[in-house]
This record gives sequence, C-alpha cells and structure tokens, in this order.
Amino acid sequence: MNPSELGRQHLHQRDGEPMFSEPWQAQVLAMADLLVQSGTISKSDWAETLGTEIRAATVAGRPDDTETYFSAALSALEHLLVTGQSVSSQELTVRRDEWEHAYERTPHGQPVVLSQS
Repeated sequence: MNPSELGRQHLHQRDGEPMFSEPWQAQVLAMADLLVQSGTISKSDWAETLGTEIRAATVAGRPDDTETYFSAALSALEHLLVTGQSVSSQELTVRRDEWEHAYERTPHGQPVVLSQS
C-alpha cells in the first residue's frame, strides 16, 4: 500500500470485519482521545468511567458486543463532560434533541447535518 492509499483504507478487526460499523463510533473514540490528549479529561477518569459504563450495560442485560461497547463509550464521554463542567446536562439534552431531529429529517443514505444556529 502506498502512502496515498492509507487514508482510504478501512480499519479491520482481526476477524476481517470493519472496526467501526457506523461513523459515530469512530467519532466518539476520536473525541475521547482528543479530550484526554488536551488534558480536559484524565486517562484514568476515562478508563474508570468507560469500565463503569460497560459493566452497567452488561449487568443490565445488554450483550457484550461492539454496539454495547460504543454506546458505553458515548455514555462515558457524556458523563465526563457533564461532571467536568465542560457542558451542562441541559446543553447535552438540547444537542441530543437537535441530533435526533436532524436524523429524523435526513433521507436514508445521506449524511446527517445539523443546522447552524
């Protein structure tokens, strides 16, 4: 593979399946990494909170699979941003509602775009 092809290749798990089944999964991990690297959240807080979210999901009966993992990662990130006062719970709820509204009005197969306000 030459260097120009690197950005076009999909990451794959060991079994050959794609690493991320949806773009939001890669985005949540990228955001978490950026926040850890910038010092907004600590590595230990991220690891502890992610572990707590995964355990809570599996105890609640969710399967131990990638969907549960990425949902737990999103929950952990939201929790850390709220408790770290980087964003308020109200702001998080408003943004979640904006995403849901945008998703519902986006035609299948098209990227979801939030309106600029």
